[in-house]
Amino acid sequence: MILSNENICKDLSTQKPLDYFIKKCMTHAKWPWFCELVNRVPPTAFCADYVHGIPHAHKCALIAFIIAYELDLNIDDFNTLIYAAFFHDIGRRYYDNGKKHGVISSEKVASFICEKDIVHMEQLKEALARHDNNAFLIWLRDIDSLDYLRLGMGEYTTQYLKTNVAKALIKCVTELNILMYLDNHQFIYKLVHEVKI
Repeated sequence: MILSNENICKDLSTQKPLDYFIKKCMTHAKWPWFCELVNRVPPTAFCADYVHGIPHAHKCALIAFIIAYELDLNIDDFNTLIYAAFFHDIGRRYYDNGKKHGVISSEKVASFICEKDIVHMEQLKEALARHDNNAFLIWLRDIDSLDYLRLGMGEYTTQYLKTNVAKALIKCVTELNILMYLDNHQFIYKLVHEVKI
């Protein structure tokens, strides 16, 4: 059985499902901004594979939105976390002679940020540059680690996760990955297209 992995929380029934978080997020003032962000970035900006491509970017961005909402982050922290989660693997598309993809991501991210969005640019760049090695932004590391669930639950362990907010999202992210798989990786894309901007 998929949930027989002892490393996963003993009782996922106490965790809230994905639809709870989506309904909550859709009431947040930043939801239309999030939808616009996801809609304006073309899939071709990311590498073409499933593991690190646009489906992973979309899921990490949504997980970041949920975490930012749960933590009640101020606007600039909120924006920074969403951008970090969405673009942390963008550098994989622009591989350059052994340079780490996180470093490339940190060099590319500014071209995707709207001028009107307030972000902590230096923290964002450092988080991207270091996300694959002791991330500066602990939330980014947890968001990426949560979506390891896309690779299956067999070897997954909650020890990957450092924060309680992230540990409380295992059921949510498991459901998200199932829905993405069943909907040919289009679930989030369709979700954000429901919003009229």
